[in-house]
Amino acid sequence: MSDRIYVIPGTHTEGAMYAREQCSKRYAVGDTSASLSDYVVVEYGRRDKLMGVRNPHGVFIGTWRDRKDLHEICYILLSRHDFQNAVIKKIMREELGYY
Repeated sequence: MSDRIYVIPGTHTEGAMYAREQCSKRYAVGDTSASLSDYVVVEYGRRDKLMGVRNPHGVFIGTWRDRKDLHEICYILLSRHDFQNAVIKKIMREELGYY
């Protein structure tokens, strides 16, 4: 599993704000190792940030449902996991009409 947190936002601004807020929260409770480099914001058109990653974990935030590449992101995430990812399958079913 990757120790980075992959952030799938609707916009780059949403992703950057989320990473800063989460990093600040972690630091405030004593996690002095918290760093913005712990977060990888996967902006529209930058699905390459998921390439080579095994079992990524992260969050979908903001207006992620509006992404035109959502189906590609979901397929990449499914292919990168060693197990059946129920959350990704749910997104594909409910948001994209697959399955």
